Amino acid sequence: MHFTFTVNGTERQVTAGDGRSLLDVLREDLGITGPKLGCGEGACGACTVLIGRRAVTSCITPAAEAAGQRVTTVEGLAEDGVLHPVQQAWLEQGAMQCGYCTPGWLTATAALLNRVTRPDDARIAAELSGNVCRCCTYPRILRAVRRAAELMEQPELLEPVPPTASGSPGPVGGTGALPWDQARDAASFFEQLPDGLVTVVAEDAEAGAEAVPGRWGGPDDAWVHVGADGSVTAFTGKVEAGQGTRTALGALVAEELAVPPGSVRVVMGNTDVSPFDLGTFGSRSMPYAAPPLRAAAAAARELLREAAAQRFGLPAADLTVAGGIVAGPDGAPSAAYPELLAGVRRVERVPVDGPVTPPADWRSAGRPRGRPAGATWSPASSASRPTCAPTACCTAACCAPRRSAPRCAAPTPRPPRPCPA
Repeated sequence: MHFTFTVNGTERQVTAGDGRSLLDVLREDLGITGPKLGCGEGACGACTVLIGRRAVTSCITPAAEAAGQRVTTVEGLAEDGVLHPVQQAWLEQGAMQCGYCTPGWLTATAALLNRVTRPDDARIAAELSGNVCRCCTYPRILRAVRRAAELMEQPELLEPVPPTASGSPGPVGGTGALPWDQARDAASFFEQLPDGLVTVVAEDAEAGAEAVPGRWGGPDDAWVHVGADGSVTAFTGKVEAGQGTRTALGALVAEELAVPPGSVRVVMGNTDVSPFDLGTFGSRSMPYAAPPLRAAAAAARELLREAAAQRFGLPAADLTVAGGIVAGPDGAPSAAYPELLAGVRRVERVPVDGPVTPPADWRSAGRPRGRPAGATWSPASSASRPTCAPTACCTAACCAPRRSAPRCAAPTPRPPRPCPA
């Protein structure tokens, strides 16, 4: 079925079969990733969008029902470069933790305040009962809804949409480049990354497969970029919420690439540039995110070793890698990663089960350390930041081999407390 509808102020033409949901068309066909897939049954609210002024759960709404309608997602709430009251209220109150459910809350609240200017707490609870926050930020959400109601009547207090790293307001229409995990062209990486090497562990990758157009991004995927400017950036779909995973993952990538641990940036849960991920829960971040990141980093190291071997005319096995430098035997030439990557824009798919450094040979991973440098990702529209700095002890326990993982001291007993507000 072919039909036209307006999404965030832009007329779009799509083709959708009878069984396709509005959420599927928005995310997969139009690249609008604000609405999130949660339960798939219309019970959690993460996929909420507006059709006209009415909030609907797009995961169970047939796409055909939007034909000729005006659809607004979270990307389209801001108008004329100014935040919508619900957006500003959420920012003021810090009414999110992982942020996955936030787009649905914002659109649902916008629909509520379009109908009721000053809802009381009972009305708010009843109207928004279809939205779930697994991080338990309900007290902050309640305060944010109250604040949004105030801002609806005080538009002069609304602030501009925060600028991106380029200095221009962030995207509000969802019509820009596709997120990397949906991009069909490997060149999309280098629209934002400097020259260098990108190694991709993707669910459809095969050992030695050439990077060709296709959809990347599954729950166990990762990519690592080694830049000609000396930067190293690792991308994962997991989220840092104070567990220390950012530090631990950065240490593992640094170990495989043989670079200083503090030189690795880890970008987490940024839906513009990170791999798709089902969610951060169930103590799965390290066992799920670490293997593909280690594989991607180790493969990048070996590709750089091969590049140096070709340059020097030496066997790759004769070269050593340390401190971001590939060196030959005594008296032989050496080259730093930036030298090997000058003018290079290379993307390679690599297998998740490729060889990695055995824990017994680790030189830096598994040792206590603080939060890694460069934790945010600026070229994308929304940076991912850690909630708090992990303790060195917990970080070491995440990274170290099980047989030598240090034990944290027993915590001081304290009374139970409710979910943080």
